[in-house]
Amino acid sequence: MITQVVPPYYLTDLKTVALYRRSLSKYMPSSKPNFVSLEGFVDPTVIVEGLKKAGKELWREGRIRGIESVHDFDIGGTEAGLFKQKTTRDSIT
Repeated sequence: MITQVVPPYYLTDLKTVALYRRSLSKYMPSSKPNFVSLEGFVDPTVIVEGLKKAGKELWREGRIRGIESVHDFDIGGTEAGLFKQKTTRDSIT
């Protein structure tokens, strides 16, 4: 489960936050940085990493295996520590 726990959006010394702020300025210049949009920036990054780990096995089980294999993924100064506990398959759809 990914929760809304992201670093403060004003800590631009973190690579993830700096990339988020640059991307926000470039693609949505009238939008102000906030925690919700930063989470919306970080979450797909983690999902893409899981899909990369799934490789060519992109059916349901392969995607689940790929996402569950994302542990301590560094997304540029912010570590996404995911699935360190055993989960039930019903919780991930």
